[in-house]
Parts: sequence; structure tokens; C-alpha cells
Amino acid sequence: MIENFEGTLNKAIQLSNMGNQTEAIELLLLCEKMQRDNDWVSLNLANCFIKNNQDDLATKYFKKILRGQTSDVQLLLNLNKLAIRIYRFDLAVKACEFAEKLEPKSLDVLAALIQAKKEARKRSGINRLCKRMISLRANHPWAYTQLAGNYLTNGKFVQAEKCYQKALSCDPNYSYTYSGLVKSVKFNKQPKKLISQIETAISNNQDPEAKARLYLSQAKILNDCEEYKKAWQLAQKGKKIKDSVAPFDIKNFQKHLEKLQTHYSNMNNIAISENKSAPVCIVGMPRSGTTLVEQILSTYPEFYPGGETPALDYALFRQFKGASYLSDDKVISVNQLNSMADDYESFFKRFSNFSGSRIIDKVPMNFLHMGFYMQIFPHAKFINFERDKYDVSTSILFENFSMMHNYTHKISDIFQMYDGYKELINFWESSYLQNILTIKYNDFVLHHKEVKQKVVDFVGVSQLANEDYKGAKNAIETPSVWQARQPIYKSSVNRWKKYPQMVDIVTDKDNK
Repeated sequence: MIENFEGTLNKAIQLSNMGNQTEAIELLLLCEKMQRDNDWVSLNLANCFIKNNQDDLATKYFKKILRGQTSDVQLLLNLNKLAIRIYRFDLAVKACEFAEKLEPKSLDVLAALIQAKKEARKRSGINRLCKRMISLRANHPWAYTQLAGNYLTNGKFVQAEKCYQKALSCDPNYSYTYSGLVKSVKFNKQPKKLISQIETAISNNQDPEAKARLYLSQAKILNDCEEYKKAWQLAQKGKKIKDSVAPFDIKNFQKHLEKLQTHYSNMNNIAISENKSAPVCIVGMPRSGTTLVEQILSTYPEFYPGGETPALDYALFRQFKGASYLSDDKVISVNQLNSMADDYESFFKRFSNFSGSRIIDKVPMNFLHMGFYMQIFPHAKFINFERDKYDVSTSILFENFSMMHNYTHKISDIFQMYDGYKELINFWESSYLQNILTIKYNDFVLHHKEVKQKVVDFVGVSQLANEDYKGAKNAIETPSVWQARQPIYKSSVNRWKKYPQMVDIVTDKDNK
């Protein structure tokens, strides 16, 4: 019987790895009948269901394993990884907490628990766990970097800098450490030792993304020190590397814009969900000030600062399994839209710090999906934060975005994205004007009290705008982590004029 069980289990795993989930599940269910309490069978079933886009069934098996309180640490670590893949952060944390009780001195277990807590926004205890890792291995660069990152997102810049420096003393080639360090400090003069360390790390790193990250870290330092021409050169070096790995396809982007506008040009054929929630979606180009708006609203207890998450993508995938909602043959029913609204809201409720009755969705690029968002949430409010084209393009060039945002690699591509953004906002306003408030960045900087009140009135808060939005207690995980913690400043207006290269680009553009 045992030989038959092991053979059947191995055959099921082999079939799953080959992509045949249906037969793999059949064999695993047979194994489950042979050994009903075998947690590895349950975990493999969960894995197959995830591959088969049946997350609910995978979740059922995760819960079964956790109820049994297994003593297999490796199984719990594997469960953690799978749970995070389907955004069940709560179950990932629970698995890692069980593993920690079993092996409290395991560096792998502690690292997994730290990562799971970060994903779950359960930041209490992360500092303690990092410090325990350091006590177990004194020169642990990853633990110091995680500790520093936790300080950074909570606005504790002095503590963050110290931890990043300690991480560098353990491993002077780790690019993420430099990236975090330069966000923790406003440099008044060039730190020669740090610049030299970055140059050495660039030479020692073969990974293109790491090299790009290091060049952009250098660029940030020189930008702080007002060495604008050289800062631009370094930023372009980093972005050129990224562009060679993941270039932007402008033609596909333009086709997508056309398809969006064609799809939503006849509102009579568009179904609307029955959901009554009124989330606030903050859109605009990245680096346009969207984090500031989220900070303003997050001081009110009815709002949950959702930050930048794939919640909308998650709801879409749950329904369409990767297909586009713009497909010509796709007719979306009210029931499907209701289901997506439920999936979207449930995504945020999995975070351990969830509170309030209204979600703030701060994904700037969701301006691409405003029409579909309105189908799911017809009572939603959109705040469009608009910044000068050349200022925002300059800020984007200096920021190290993920490869997914490959339009950020070249100024010409950023310009194209900005033009597409403006075109789409104008299009959405033609249908949803009452649901959209556009705030100009320059107005916010020059008249921030009046603009804050306008934002609060628009979303329907029956109170005066809070004076000190910096009192918001949410962790900031976006590139604006430093700026959003500072008083309102005007130096970012007409920023582009400080860079000779950008002045030349604008001059040439105006002369054509």
C-alpha cells in the first residue's frame, strides 16, 4: 500500500510539473483517500489548484494543513510561498508563525516570517525578528536591510540610514542597500566614500538591474548636491541598461488606447455592478503627487490607505483567468461585476491593518482602467493628480521603477505615456465628469489648504480638512517615502529647468 501510495504521489507531482493538472488532481485525490491526513498530499493538491486557477480550493487545503498544526517546517515554508502567490497573506503569516515556534533559531524561518509580515502589512514584530536574525549571525546584510526598510517606510530616516550603513559593512555590493540608503538621506555635499563604494559595486555586479539600481543611486546623490548635469547623465546610464532589457512598445500602447476608447464610446452596452461602495481611486502619472493625496485622506478613520496593490488585476484574473476585459467577444454580466467587486474588496481585507469603510486605491496607472473601475464601482470617486509634463517626466527619469513600467526608461517614451494619460483623462471626463476631480500639482503646492479642503469635500467627508496630513500613521512603500514626510515645498515646481539636457530637449521640441 505504501509503495502504491508513493508511486501514485510521485506520478501526480510529475504530471503537475508537466502542466497536466487535471490528471494530477485525480491521482492526488486518490492519495488523499489512502492517507487522509498526509499534509504533503494536501499541499500538492493546493499547488495544482493554484495552477488551475482554483484559488478557493487551494485555500481550503491550506486551512486544513494549518488546522492540523503540522510539525514539518519545510512544508510550512512551502505553504507560505504558495499562499503569497494567491495573495493569502494572512495564511502565509500563520504558516511562518507555526514554523517559528518549531525552529525559533532558523534563519530561513525568520526571513520567511519577516517577508510574510511585510506582505500582510503586519509590521509589528518585524524589527524584533530582524534583530534576532542579527543576534544569530552578526554580519547578516539582508536582516540589516530589512530592518532599515521598516524604519524607512515609517519615516524614521536616521535609524534607517544607520542600518543601511551597517548592511553595507557586511556586503558592499548589495544594490538594494544603496537604493534604500540614498532615500533615507538628503545629501548636502558629495559623500566621497559612498560614491566610491557605489562605483566599486557597479564594477563587481554583473546583473543589469543591479547596475541600473546603482547608477540611479549615484544620480540621486548628485541631484541632492545640485550637480544636475552629471546626475542626469548617471540616471540615463541606468535607464539605458533597463531599456536594453525591457524596451517599451509604443505602438502596442497606442493600439490599447484606441481600443479602450472604442470600447467605452457607447455606454449603452456597458453593464454596471450593483455594488454600493464608494472607494476613492487616486490616479495620474507616477511621481505626480498621488501619495500626498492618500496621506490627506488617510487621516480620516473611514478611509483605509490601500496604497499600490494589484487588487484590480487580482479581481480581473479571478474572473477572466488572464483574458482582457476588452475582448470583442466578451459580454460581462452584472453578476460577474458584482463578483469582481467582492474579490477586489476582499483583497484589502486580508491585510492585518485593514480598517475603515472606504478604500483608497492609489495606483496611479489605473487611469488606464477608469471605465472598467466604474463598471465595478459605479459610486467610486477619482482624484486625478496632474503635474507639469516636463517636471513629472524628469522625476520619473530619476526613479528606479520595476521593469513592468518600461515606459520610464526613456524621456521620449515618458512623453508618449504622458500624452496618452492626458488623452484618456479627457475621454473619461466626457462620461464620468461628476466622479472625477482633477488637482493640479502646482495649485496644491501654492494653495494647499484650499486644495485639501476641495479634496475632502469631493469625497464626501463632512469635516474640515486636517491641517497636518503628516499625522497619517500608514507606512509609505512608494518612491515618495521621503517627500511625503516633509513639509510642502515649492522647489519641485519647474524642476526640469535645472537640467541642461532637459532644457535642450524641450527647446528642440518647441522649435519643431
